[in-house]
Amino acid sequence: MEDKDIIIAESPLGYTVCCSQSHWATYIIAGHAELENREADVKDALEKPCKIYRSVSVEDRHIYYSFPTEYKGRPQYTKVVTGSSSFPNIKKVVTAYSTPKITEESRGGEVLYDPAKSPKGDI
Repeated sequence: MEDKDIIIAESPLGYTVCCSQSHWATYIIAGHAELENREADVKDALEKPCKIYRSVSVEDRHIYYSFPTEYKGRPQYTKVVTGSSSFPNIKKVVTAYSTPKITEESRGGEVLYDPAKSPKGDI
């Protein structure tokens, strides 16, 4: 059986982000059931994020945050972590989950993209 990509998104940073069906089931939904049937939310976070950070712990990873949405009565961000793939202009989804706050701000993460400051994604 072919393991096709169920998420293919164009990042404002100029590369494509993919997530395969098996990775989604095994690593995302298995650990973060709140994202079941929410592939579109992950894609939106990747294509229209409120902020993108460089990871403070793993150099080649970028961390995307959606604009907050209401989930179970509280505002939540969809957080998506991407990592390198074997192709130069493609990154893979490492993990994704809902979170009530942006943690990279308190950890001193470098902002790579903020639409309020660089609407075209220029970094």
